[in-house]
Amino acid sequence: MFVPRLVKATRSATGTATGTPDFGVGPVLLTGASGALGGLVARHLVAEHGVRSLLLLSRRGAEAPGAVELEAELAAWGAEVRWAACDAADRDALAEVLAGTPVTAVVHAAGVLDDGVIAALTPERMEKVLRPKTDAVLNLHELTSDLSAFVVFSSVSGILGSAGQGNYAAANAFLDAFAEARRARGLPATSLAWGLWEQGSGMADRLDQADLARLKRVGLAPIAVDEGLRLFDAALALDRAVVAPLRLDLGGLQGTVPPVLRGLRGTVRAPRDAWRRPRRRDRWVSGWPGCRRPSASRWCWTWCAPRSPPYSATPRPRPSSRNTRSRTPVSTRSPRWNSATG
Repeated sequence: MFVPRLVKATRSATGTATGTPDFGVGPVLLTGASGALGGLVARHLVAEHGVRSLLLLSRRGAEAPGAVELEAELAAWGAEVRWAACDAADRDALAEVLAGTPVTAVVHAAGVLDDGVIAALTPERMEKVLRPKTDAVLNLHELTSDLSAFVVFSSVSGILGSAGQGNYAAANAFLDAFAEARRARGLPATSLAWGLWEQGSGMADRLDQADLARLKRVGLAPIAVDEGLRLFDAALALDRAVVAPLRLDLGGLQGTVPPVLRGLRGTVRAPRDAWRRPRRRDRWVSGWPGCRRPSASRWCWTWCAPRSPPYSATPRPRPSSRNTRSRTPVSTRSPRWNSATG
């Protein structure tokens, strides 16, 4: 069985670099253009890549906050800008916008968040997050041709997972797989599985201090704007379908390094009881079929979880229905738990 691992994106690891990204003569289609990240990318395309024609999409178009100011700024740099109020997930609306406008490149930066635990994810909440990613990228794929670049903004949540973001992780995993599928057909495609951008750069503004602390525990540090735009260029210069522009702090990881990140670190600290010979109940649970293991989780937890000293005077908290919707994950770093459940 093969499982993914992150490796450092060097020429030896990723193949031959293609040099400066090519967006063609334009117009370049940019979705999510009225968002903070979309505005940064629009300015970068004009200032650093010489793009002189932009087709900017957002649901409100030129009526979106900051749209007029962005257009004026880009026009002062010599770019021709056209705004379109369009949901890229609406195929008919997108086809109407693209009629008679042969774009030379696509940058799909639109996205929506609606975080919640799995039990709270209704079909409507799933669709709200999936459509701007999955439906939109399919429409962009089918309604464009002869492109110099096809870039989609994904998220590392599709690779590492993220507490409370099951719908968002699934949507971004789709983008990564779709980029691979386009490449397999000989079409240009790059999915950028972004890490966390610093506050003020988009969706990161929705994170509170608890969220930021949780991301720090798994080694993710915020990406500054200038650094992010450099990573944008560097990632597109590599001949790869999926690139994860991240700022990692592996030294700040708490506990054992996750398997997907082990290729980025020379040595991995072994669990304290890795030497321990598996007990009979370890072997019994690990031998269960995957579909039946969850039913053993309650039994495993009472055995594997760290126990409080018997003399502890701290009263045990009583269950409360108010805690059932918490997005804070239960820590299961016990090696015994991992060994038992696989």
